[in-house]
Amino acid sequence: MLFKRQVLIIFLFIFIIPIISFASEKYGEGSKDKDVTEDNLLLFDENTPRFGNFSFDIDEAKQLKPKKNDFKMLHFAPMSNKLGERWVLITVKNMSTGRRFLKSEYIVATFVNGEQGNPVNLEESVDGGEIFSKTIFFGISKFPIVMLEM
Repeated sequence: MLFKRQVLIIFLFIFIIPIISFASEKYGEGSKDKDVTEDNLLLFDENTPRFGNFSFDIDEAKQLKPKKNDFKMLHFAPMSNKLGERWVLITVKNMSTGRRFLKSEYIVATFVNGEQGNPVNLEESVDGGEIFSKTIFFGISKFPIVMLEM
């Protein structure tokens, strides 16, 4: 009987306790991401104006225009953090009946200072007729995004 108890204790220490430790490290504390800090936490931009009614004096030779595509933008919501990262939650619809790739050159953001930019490394497959939401990154800027064109 004593031998069985010793084997059980050894079994617990070798197999069960490491599994419980791993699970509590991986999923403990409400499954919070340990890499999130106050500085890199994304928040929806507050007090944003109604988008789309701005007129910036942008040199036409330098002005970015979205490449023609089969997507329709349904909604967008800009987000940022204290590090100056600029993100957008966008919802689009593939107006084609076939699969298309949502690419960086299809979307142009305008920042409050009139500068423009495309999303960083965007290429997402979207089925025909599909409505699709994605968070996309526009780099780092001290100026918020005020317009998005597609």
